[in-house]
Amino acid sequence: DASYPLALDGDGKRLFIGGRSGDEIDVLDTDSGKLLQNIAGPGDVATLSFDPHNNELYVPGGTGQLALYKEDADGVLHATGRIPTRHGAHSGVLDTDSGRYYLAVPATSDEPAEIRVYLVTEQATD
Repeated sequence: DASYPLALDGDGKRLFIGGRSGDEIDVLDTDSGKLLQNIAGPGDVATLSFDPHNNELYVPGGTGQLALYKEDADGVLHATGRIPTRHGAHSGVLDTDSGRYYLAVPATSDEPAEIRVYLVTEQATD
């Protein structure tokens, strides 16, 4: 049995599902259940976080990368980058109130476990 990480967009109209299609992220319409998009994920995903203020999806992968995706004007997600983390760091959470993303990073034989904090910069509005 497998469990799949889930996240909703800010309006509750799209459901993001990690790992259902291997290392990919599926985006489903919550009204119809229709698959809207399938994007490559970083692998070994345990959590997903969507930032409704910046229209960004944060996907930590246990493969040692935090994948970032940005939504365009048509609601399509595009990969914008990957931040190196550490192997096994696949659990994170976004605090939209403080603009911080917290990532649990496991210990290795050389380094202790840690919580990494990333500041999320808010997109300027016109």
